Amino acid sequence: WTVDVGVNSGQSSVGATILSNVISTGTASSTSYQQKTITYVAPSTGDYAFGIRINETGNNWTFGFDDFKLELTPACPSPSAISATSITTTSANINFTSASNSIVEYSTTAGFTPGTGSAAGSASSIVLAAGSSPRALSGLTPNTTYYYVVRQDCSGASNGYSLNSIKQSFLTLPIPPANDECLGAYVATVNPDYNCGSVTSATFLGATNSVDAVSCSGAFGSDLWFKFTATATSHRITTINTSAYVDFNYQVLDGCGGTSLLCQDSPNNQIDL
Repeated sequence: WTVDVGVNSGQSSVGATILSNVISTGTASSTSYQQKTITYVAPSTGDYAFGIRINETGNNWTFGFDDFKLELTPACPSPSAISATSITTTSANINFTSASNSIVEYSTTAGFTPGTGSAAGSASSIVLAAGSSPRALSGLTPNTTYYYVVRQDCSGASNGYSLNSIKQSFLTLPIPPANDECLGAYVATVNPDYNCGSVTSATFLGATNSVDAVSCSGAFGSDLWFKFTATATSHRITTINTSAYVDFNYQVLDGCGGTSLLCQDSPNNQIDL
């Protein structure tokens, strides 16, 4: 689906100028507010009307719009199409569209005051000198929310700087756990009975999908690795004390990247070998 804006000299879609793909499935989010800026050059003075059209061929879609603002295009407009991508534990790229280089200012403080021109607005914020998109942020802290704005530098054309964009945010990835890959598998204690007297704790926070896993049934996402030495011909593996109900997929291999001995989707979080 896409969202178009049409502009016409009267309140009719007939003969309207359509500004296509203002919003599309790849640029809109259902969970956060986004600002969209559209520039239209009127062919002559007079009264104009604009309308919004949603184009979709499947299920009905609902959009919410707020705070329409009409103003003369400034000599130095604020950057548009702003987003954060390529987010890792310590880095991210800030993307934007602007006619000239732009400044990125960011902070871990949600209420930080953005600056103007080339200066930072508060002691907690960091300013990247004007450059082209994307701007790379590095040295970030894992599992931390960063807030940022972008403003265009038009000083080369003697038009100063634009207003700051709407403040946006992104969350850096957490550091993967030590047993995120097979080579870092935790040693699991083998109990003499089914009472689970000894347990091996772990967390999925920051876990990723491993290349060592051999394909089997179920949809594999984040995974953790454990290893044990068999003390009998049969064993039971049980997952307990999870923070919420999770339908785990279990896979047992005879070594990292080795032969798959068992692959099972276990809704009750228990498998028997």
